Amino acid sequence: MSSPRIGEEFERAISGEDNRKTEGFERRLDILSHLSRNPCCTSSEIAKLMNISDRGVLWHLRAMERLEFVGEAEIGAKKRFFIRMHVREGDCEVLSLVKESRVRKIFLTVLESPGIKQKELSESLLLSRQSMGKILKKLMASGILAETRDGRNMRYYPTKKLSELQKLYEERRSNASDRIKEIVRAMGMEYEITMDRDGLLYMKIGNKDVRFGTDPMKSILEE
Repeated sequence: MSSPRIGEEFERAISGEDNRKTEGFERRLDILSHLSRNPCCTSSEIAKLMNISDRGVLWHLRAMERLEFVGEAEIGAKKRFFIRMHVREGDCEVLSLVKESRVRKIFLTVLESPGIKQKELSESLLLSRQSMGKILKKLMASGILAETRDGRNMRYYPTKKLSELQKLYEERRSNASDRIKEIVRAMGMEYEITMDRDGLLYMKIGNKDVRFGTDPMKSILEE
């Protein structure tokens, strides 16, 4: 016997047949909301944000993977999850790197002061030169940062790759918004759009207000 469609399961849940299923669908919405605004997260990162168990988050992620709502990429021996057609899998390495707090601060400082020296970065962000050097190497390896020699000093600059990614995801906002709506419909949920602009999508789903990000680069850089 074939399994019921997810929409049918949701209808039974909201009719009161199983309150646990209602909670399950709401939890999946919360996970999707977090993934849209914090793309390429690990299950443990999502669990920490939601204050629930890693095992529970992973169970829901696997269920949504089977429905092709969610995909995963292995980066640095960690499995990172993203909403399919919302984020390109190949961009997960850059997104997962820049979303780390210290890395983002360093990168944003370089964006604001192109040509800054490593010593100046270390002093402004109160990081040792060794820690700073490791992060700068990661950023250069990802292709979004470049260095040039100026006498005995190295200067750091953002590359064109970042601006290209920013432009790409800004242009994809409408498609990302449509993808999120498609997933909500596939889950059998009624919704109302309360706002959809500037990389943010607000939806009223049942009695629940849910916020999604439709521009992963904007979400990460302006977090």
